[in-house]
Amino acid sequence: MKNIIIVRITILMTIAILISSILVASIGLFLVENIKTENRGKEFVPTLSALTELTVQYEDGNINKETYENILKNSTKEYLREYIVLNADGTVVFPQEDKIDSSVKKQATESLKEVLQGKATFRKTYNSSNESFDLIGVPIINNNENTGAVFALLDRVDFLPERDNFFQTLLISMLIVIAFVIMLSYLVLKRIIKPIKNAVTAGISMSQGDFSIRADETLQGEIGLLGKTLNKLSVDLYKNVSQLFIEKNRLNQVLNSLDEGMIAVDENKKITHYNKVFLEMFELTDEIK
Repeated sequence: MKNIIIVRITILMTIAILISSILVASIGLFLVENIKTENRGKEFVPTLSALTELTVQYEDGNINKETYENILKNSTKEYLREYIVLNADGTVVFPQEDKIDSSVKKQATESLKEVLQGKATFRKTYNSSNESFDLIGVPIINNNENTGAVFALLDRVDFLPERDNFFQTLLISMLIVIAFVIMLSYLVLKRIIKPIKNAVTAGISMSQGDFSIRADETLQGEIGLLGKTLNKLSVDLYKNVSQLFIEKNRLNQVLNSLDEGMIAVDENKKITHYNKVFLEMFELTDEIK
């Protein structure tokens, strides 16, 4: 019997490992990028908080508009694309409304409601050209009242510049693991399948009247129990068949010891038993069929 079961199970295990490795890698990349994006956003929160204080000073008239806008324009940081300041009603305070990408403005306005609840927000956003950015917002609190929000639009950064090397290393690692799993699973499955094949051989032999072959019952668990059950069945069948053979011989001896001819048929009128006297009476030399 060919090792078809071993091959199939090994292939299934290899495919399962391959799929799980790809899923784990993909989920890992997704989580890493999200975590790093959120951490980078949290680094901007102190800067945005300082700008909210500046906006409060501007709202209270302590600094003029020109000074306020110059500070915002000159407050540059790495990855920063621009600051956006909105009032609680969604009115643009900075920069000029016509200088804000319409798609970015829409998503900033959508985030405004959440920011006005008093918590910072972090979200991925897109401009009209479908470029992706990180949008971070903090509320402006003036006299214990949320009067608006300051947003920072940050360029998204590929946090895995060596992505190709990462996938290459991952691929090599998966190939090594798969090769190891194939060898290990083959050895393990071979040990499991061998007694099953032995049990099948024993079953086929029993169906052909050979009760000398025994199944392997050395393994623990269900496979060992299967071997023990088959062996017990083989012994019981051998005893029953032997007993039937003995009874048949005894019956033939009894029939042949009779002085009169005798023949027996079953319900289908098929001859089942006869003795030698019957054959001699009718001068039959061949066995009756």
